[in-house]
Amino acid sequence: MSEAKPFCISKWEVWEAYKRVKANKGAAGVDEQSIEDLSRMFNPIVRGWPLYYGRYYRAALYPTMRQLDRDLALWAARKYKKLRRHLRRATHWIARISRRAPGLFAHWQMGVRRGSVMGAV
Repeated sequence: MSEAKPFCISKWEVWEAYKRVKANKGAAGVDEQSIEDLSRMFNPIVRGWPLYYGRYYRAALYPTMRQLDRDLALWAARKYKKLRRHLRRATHWIARISRRAPGLFAHWQMGVRRGSVMGAV
């Protein structure tokens, strides 16, 4: 171990980490998941928000739900090559899915923003 590095990482560990990143194409860990997997992961949480917070001030949930749709669009832009560098296209793709399968996410069942999530046009 040299004085420049306070820790020691073997070349083999660096190579294994490099191979994992290359196999994942540099994307985050959720890249291998489908939108249905994300729905199963987040629906129990999202379903509870309107039940608790919606009792008191339902309109305060709308910005949070729109942000969730925007995060889904960012996920889609990272996952699908045709949507990369096209946030508006990814947003419209998520909006089409929300109209086609409103039961996929809990906040879509409430009727929150089934159109474009970018704003008024």
